[in-house]
Parts: sequence; structure tokens; C-alpha cells
Amino acid sequence: NPVFNKKCLQNIMNETELRALLQQGLCSIIYLKLDGSRRNAVATTCLTFVPQDKWPKPPSKRKVQPWVKDDYVRYYDLTVQDWRCLVCSEILECKPLNTNPNS
Repeated sequence: NPVFNKKCLQNIMNETELRALLQQGLCSIIYLKLDGSRRNAVATTCLTFVPQDKWPKPPSKRKVQPWVKDDYVRYYDLTVQDWRCLVCSEILECKPLNTNPNS
């Protein structure tokens, strides 16, 4: 499994590719939060890894925060068992952990 650092992500992986990677399975991601601190996350958007009671609500019922921008990606963090978002340009490292949710 490849490891992408911030320089690689800026040059090789765009937001669409990150979303696709998260949809495929689990990723270990290290990124800078808005306050400048680092967050380590085991992230996914693949619902196979998300408890059913945590599945996203339909868009009409989901409250979108006013600070959310186009380069933000929502993901489910298995460590904290809740949804979070990150700014793609603040990713320091992204490593796929499991691209097969059936394994």
C-alpha cells in the first residue's frame, strides 16, 4: 500500500482521488486541524465500516456548517466513532489500510 505525504498529495492525489480512496475502504490519515494541531484518523466513507445509526442523513436534513468549503472532505473516523471533515490541502500523510470492505 502506498503512503502519500503532503507533497505527494498536492502533486498526485486530488480531492476526487481522496474521496475515491475513502469510499474503497480504510485510510490512516494525518492532517492539520483548523486550530493548527495534528489529528491522526482512521478514516472512511465506505458504509460497510460505519455503524448503521451513524449513516449520513439525507442532504435535506443535514445541517451544513457555514465554514465548510469546496476542498473539505467529510469522513467517518473509526477512532472517535463519529463524522469529521478535513481540508485536503492540510493532509500530511494518507495511507490506505484496507481497500476491500469484505475482507
